[in-house]
Amino acid sequence: MREQLEPLKRYAYLLTAAVILFVGYGYAPERSPEYAAQMAEVEPLLVALNSYEGYRDLLQQTGSDIAIEIIGLIENSSHPELVKSIIEVESNWRVDALSPRDARGLMQIRPVAGMEIEPELTPDDLFDPVLNVRIGIEIFERHMDYFLDFHDTEHWALTAYNRGRKGTFDLNLIPPSTRYSRKVLGLVT
Repeated sequence: MREQLEPLKRYAYLLTAAVILFVGYGYAPERSPEYAAQMAEVEPLLVALNSYEGYRDLLQQTGSDIAIEIIGLIENSSHPELVKSIIEVESNWRVDALSPRDARGLMQIRPVAGMEIEPELTPDDLFDPVLNVRIGIEIFERHMDYFLDFHDTEHWALTAYNRGRKGTFDLNLIPPSTRYSRKVLGLVT
């Protein structure tokens, strides 16, 4: 029996030595420049994932690849804290959220609003969390740009996100500090 183990031991030692040499000389994938570049790109997103509960909820629902893509969209938007707060208020981070007014997904996009950004969109496409967040960020940033010169830009843009621009102006409030805009801004850290 001992004689049978000797060749296996020798093979294990050789295999271990080869691995040590490959790692030592930079042949391991972790040492490649491509791997280092990928990790440098993903690392801030992983830090964000670990520091925010909403992202962890998202990860449980979608898996790592989709969650990291969505986190990248949010973190690279012009107003990441506001976008996270909008998602918290709108859907509580539920990718399958559906409102009585037919708003869908994480950012509660109504099909009519989504089709202004993506004309070929079908209503059920808004349940794709990546597409939903991309469209929601685009809509919100358009409102921020539109109301940029207004006093209390955030209240204007958030109210427009919630009610539409016409609905915002119909309120006749200056600034339109609504329950919705105060709730979203109250969540911003």
